Amino acid sequence: MVTDPGDFFEPFARAGADWLTFHAETVSDPKDCIRRIHDLGCRAGLSLNPDRSLELVLPHFVSIDLVLLMSVFPGFSGQSFIPAAVERAKKLHDHIRAHRLSCQLEVDGGINRKTAPDLVTAGADVLVLGSAFFGDCDPARLVIDLKALFRPK
Repeated sequence: MVTDPGDFFEPFARAGADWLTFHAETVSDPKDCIRRIHDLGCRAGLSLNPDRSLELVLPHFVSIDLVLLMSVFPGFSGQSFIPAAVERAKKLHDHIRAHRLSCQLEVDGGINRKTAPDLVTAGADVLVLGSAFFGDCDPARLVIDLKALFRPK
């Protein structure tokens, strides 16, 4: 999370980034940033902190490729998962489905073996792991196990 995300779009795109995601509340109007990201040939994502209303990102779903739902407050690794994120993920997923959008739903923060299944059931397409991955005694097995959650049963 940075104060002026637009300052970083071009350098990251030049460095090879395909996806650029920024926190919706850091800019006065996300539309301009979304357009700039697409103009650079990248996919655009909006990130939403746990204390921000879902309404902040909903108007932009038709023009973004990804919504990143934070399930902890940005700042440091190892924070505890905020359980309300599961219902928030379901609401975002339901909105995406109801409007037949191609936007992906990504969840980041406190993701581990215990929290992942509920998020996948709620509709998450992508899960971001940090401390759970690096702290696991068998991170390769962890990835295999979590990938299995996304397979149809």
